[in-house]
Amino acid sequence: MIPTEKMGAAIRATRAILNLNQGEFAKLVNLSRPTIARLEENPLKSKAHNYLRVQQLVEKTLVDLISDPNK
Repeated sequence: MIPTEKMGAAIRATRAILNLNQGEFAKLVNLSRPTIARLEENPLKSKAHNYLRVQQLVEKTLVDLISDPNK
């Protein structure tokens, strides 16, 4: 589990890995772009269900990268 205080940086890193802007990432996780911006800025002020939805994708992306570093 990614610590809450590191989630903003983890989201930005995941978007960079996937080459997505905030809007594209938001569509991928079925949230609004402003919600993604809030999560990146201060995840502690976001609703838990939004945080958990994004966390699943971030963790999956990181695990995929670790499993296949040639991606």
